Amino acid sequence: MKIGIITMPLRMNYGGILQNYALQTVFRDLGHSPITFRMDKKEYWGWIISSIKAIVRFRQLPVPPWVFRKRFSGMERFVDQYINVTRRQDFFSERNIQEYQLDALCVGSDQIWRPKYMYYMHIEDMFFHFARRSKMLKFSYAASFGTSEWEFTPEQTNVCRALINQFQGVSVREDSGVALCKEHFGIQAQWVLDPTFLLSSSHYESLCKDIPIVEKNVFAYLLDVSPDKKAFVQKIASQLGLKTVIISAGVDMNPRDCPERWIANFRDAAFVITDSFHGTAFSIIFRRDFLTFTNAQRGNARFDSLVKIFGIENQIIKDMDIDVSMVKPNWNKIDNQLNNWKKRSISYLSDMLNNK
Repeated sequence: MKIGIITMPLRMNYGGILQNYALQTVFRDLGHSPITFRMDKKEYWGWIISSIKAIVRFRQLPVPPWVFRKRFSGMERFVDQYINVTRRQDFFSERNIQEYQLDALCVGSDQIWRPKYMYYMHIEDMFFHFARRSKMLKFSYAASFGTSEWEFTPEQTNVCRALINQFQGVSVREDSGVALCKEHFGIQAQWVLDPTFLLSSSHYESLCKDIPIVEKNVFAYLLDVSPDKKAFVQKIASQLGLKTVIISAGVDMNPRDCPERWIANFRDAAFVITDSFHGTAFSIIFRRDFLTFTNAQRGNARFDSLVKIFGIENQIIKDMDIDVSMVKPNWNKIDNQLNNWKKRSISYLSDMLNNK
């Protein structure tokens, strides 16, 4: 079966790219042929509009399209090498179904159902508005609202409620998403793992096998860097007697940065500190002791679900006065939960695709 996938744009987001890589890998392992819609705001007017939104919401100017491809060439290269994608396009069209001979449509994962993140796309198309006349198989996998609050307008809610009722299956990444789907769409959704959890650490290690192993360190992957966070990282490193490696994303990236190097940081870390959902996910995948800053603006519901699944309450930073020796994860419990949730999540996909 040829499956078209809609997700967030594959650009400068390590986790966003790797979750799509993982989902495509699982689809292939199940005997299907995935292809991801490659959305790209090529037009300058599109960039201007999205820039205004980003400045208002995040006080940050997005990278201009004429700078993007050079600065993030490592990310672009990974997508070209490992992910099957459509041609670059500015909008979704029903013609895409015939153009790529699609048998099914899947939306997910990442915060694809969060209207405020739709800089130049329409939230209705994340529910296949462009394919509303098609009777093909439609489903979601680990789609995320990002928050437990409802951010849709009444008009968006009405349109998306009608569209999601055309789905043959709905699964979400957070338990709060199950509640939101029931309350606002009248849909019973299934709670599943983020796609990155469906692949093993050895699989990810194979991607970075050509990157030399370095001395064990405290690896800090911080989306929102601050002096307080940096001081905290140094404090933990001092407790452990280790050096630090601190990286961020977005405008701080350069052409050498790529998912393989990002993964290698988890491979080589003795301890991880992060404020990222996928930073937390890869700490778990690689069984690295870790601590996580949550982030209400980016969406705490994502972290809340990880706490409920894996029992990692002690890994959530509640204050800066932490003795690292007292917050070691219960890896036996985490491993058992991960194995059980993997089976549950892959079973959802297998049943969905076999019952076409």
